Amino acid sequence: MSAKDDSPPVSLFSFQDIITSITGIMFLVVLLLALIILDSSILNAPGEETAPPPEPAPNLAELKKKVTALEQLLKDSRLEFRHLSLQMEKAIQLPLEKLEEDLALEQEKNSNLKRKLQESERIRLSLKNENLHLEKESLRLTEESRRQDGQIQRKKTELEKNRQKLEKLRKQLEKQKKLISYSIDSDFPKKLLIVECGPAGIRVKNTATGEIHNFIDDSDLTYASSIAKFLKWAKTRDRRTEYFSLVITPGAFGYADNLDQELISAGFSRGREILPSNDSRIVEEEP
Repeated sequence: MSAKDDSPPVSLFSFQDIITSITGIMFLVVLLLALIILDSSILNAPGEETAPPPEPAPNLAELKKKVTALEQLLKDSRLEFRHLSLQMEKAIQLPLEKLEEDLALEQEKNSNLKRKLQESERIRLSLKNENLHLEKESLRLTEESRRQDGQIQRKKTELEKNRQKLEKLRKQLEKQKKLISYSIDSDFPKKLLIVECGPAGIRVKNTATGEIHNFIDDSDLTYASSIAKFLKWAKTRDRRTEYFSLVITPGAFGYADNLDQELISAGFSRGREILPSNDSRIVEEEP
């Protein structure tokens, strides 16, 4: 069986050693000051023999300053010693149970702080892992968004191409709606030249070769120059192997009769057809 330990849980020997050392130093300083003062009074005392008065020491003022500083230091040391003594007395007067209770409270606070620190570290690691996951997800979504943008851009390009194709087909359909079909007697020995007479002028299609001659002058506000160019060209054709057929829109009625008479005078055989509107045509427009 172990012997009972009656020693107090808190030892104050170290603190008492420090206080004792400070007190010894202060006593030593006081003794030195006393010796200096005593030595000065003995030197300044009048002797039995007549001697010239000593000259004043050149560093007397500095010695006085040092003495004053030492005195102030002694005073401050005494105040500090008194303050430490009061604290030591208060600590000694506290009961052992109170000290143990305070120590237990401090240990409990320390344990709580450690638990909070561990919990904070756990939360920090969890948030760090979650942040890494979110960064990866953000990169994936950014890449997915970039891929979707590329697909959307390609779809837009394809849609624009399809729209252009559709517009082209629509225009072709509009042209086909206005285009009037015709039939040719293949047994007839002469080749047909279709003369399309419109409000702006004349166009001619050679049905044998598919060649189209456009005599419309866009800079001329009337059809006069177009008629003149056509008649000049028509007189170069061979009336023995070719003949003309006039297809006339309502806007060309003003010059169709005169044109018919000019072709008769030139000796050309010719037919004559009336188109239903100015938009109707026999000759296909250039693409």
